Amino acid sequence: EFWKSREKVAKAMGVEVNEWLQKYGDTNLTMFQVTKIGFHPKFERMIVDIQLQVQLYVTNEYRQQLVKVDKEIDVMESIAHSKILAINAWAFGNSSVIIANATNTGLNITQGAKARHYREFADELGLTSRQIVQYIRTTTIGEHESKDLVLGLSYPFSNNGASGKNTKKGWGF
Repeated sequence: EFWKSREKVAKAMGVEVNEWLQKYGDTNLTMFQVTKIGFHPKFERMIVDIQLQVQLYVTNEYRQQLVKVDKEIDVMESIAHSKILAINAWAFGNSSVIIANATNTGLNITQGAKARHYREFADELGLTSRQIVQYIRTTTIGEHESKDLVLGLSYPFSNNGASGKNTKKGWGF
């Protein structure tokens, strides 16, 4: 408390010193100033220890607040990470469905276009369904990756193939 109200304490000390001087020294004090205060070493050490304890207490409070904030940040990071994982999983699932649907639609369009063009091709040449199937099989042989493919074929546009009675061996597709 002395440190907060030094002026007040100095004035009170001046009044008491003046009273003592008047009583015992028959003199008046005209000016009084506290220039140095000395305490007993044990008392001074006690004051310093108290101040250190207060500082330690405040420091520990700040340290606890820092740990609390760190933990709150950890929790927020975990929540954000889990939300990111959930969004990624949702996006992956939806993208897989979209890709599968698009692939299916593309395949359907492609197959429909092929069927339409083969039908137009067959109609233009007057081929039967069996003959066009034989033609498609024959043209797709080149797409086979194996170099060891052996295939025995009869003439695909013979009258036997048109009647649906293939008597020659080799068309066992």
